[in-house]
Amino acid sequence: MINIDQLEKRLKKMTKKGCENAEDLKEISSLLEELNEDISYVRAEYFSANDAVLAKKDNNEKELKRLNDLQNMLLMLADLKTRTKNYLNENLCFDKSLCLENIRTLLKKSDIKIGQIENMAHVRTGYLSIIEKENSSVEPSIRFITTAAKMLKVSVDDLLYTKMSDLSDDEQMIADFLFDVLDDTLKKNIRFKKFDSDDVPKRGAKRLLSFNASKGVTNIASKFVPEAELTVNDDSYHAILPNTDSELFIFKISPDRENIKKDKDFFYEIYLGDRIDPEPICTTLDSKPQIISVTDKIIKAVKEADKRSLISDDAKGLIEKYRIMRR
Repeated sequence: MINIDQLEKRLKKMTKKGCENAEDLKEISSLLEELNEDISYVRAEYFSANDAVLAKKDNNEKELKRLNDLQNMLLMLADLKTRTKNYLNENLCFDKSLCLENIRTLLKKSDIKIGQIENMAHVRTGYLSIIEKENSSVEPSIRFITTAAKMLKVSVDDLLYTKMSDLSDDEQMIADFLFDVLDDTLKKNIRFKKFDSDDVPKRGAKRLLSFNASKGVTNIASKFVPEAELTVNDDSYHAILPNTDSELFIFKISPDRENIKKDKDFFYEIYLGDRIDPEPICTTLDSKPQIISVTDKIIKAVKEADKRSLISDDAKGLIEKYRIMRR
């Protein structure tokens, strides 16, 4: 059942909130797609009812009222669609050439073909070439943009506002690696655990971490800012990567203000390897926006997984062991 009032409230809520990021754009686009589906449905119902009325010589009041109601609903949905589309167009403010350049740059560095993106976005073959033309006034649709971002493993914000060609080969490798980690985290192929003082190695000549018993904190001998005294925050995580013996560490760092002048309450350092002296991968203290963005997404995914987890992995193992014995 189509509820016009509810659809109207959704649009009013969006316009009142304003369009501040890519998620807001997707929300508006979602409403527009829903309205298109509703209009198609009501139009089909209207023509069906209209044909039934025309086929009869005598129509009762109920049939004529239904036809009139469907016509009014169609008009209201069309008006709502127009206002939603206008609002979307007003807020789809971005550098078209940068967006399309980013898509081309990422296509060169991936195995994805533009035809695959066009197919998934339900646009015609050659769509990108058409909107790339110098005299083209056609703006890329939100569905095309979000599909391209998802398939090319970047955020919509990055696709719209970050110059992807600025990434070096090493930076691109790091970004691709972190997107793979994010994907595996969301698919539960990687299970992160919180890093605490019990995980700090007690021996090793070149230890990355050491526990300061007097202060009750874990210190890190950062390989990115070795001159600074840094403390590992509670929201730090580690996980064994599938099919490897390597451990991935994402440390949330509280900076020493005297050594780190940047206005940051915290930043992340990522390492890969063994627990005593792992290899440095990147830090969000001065990384490119793409790397910072995907790191934040990994942390968000890990925290969401923590919320959904009711029992520990050890407890799950004991339960599974018991259940295997009963089979």
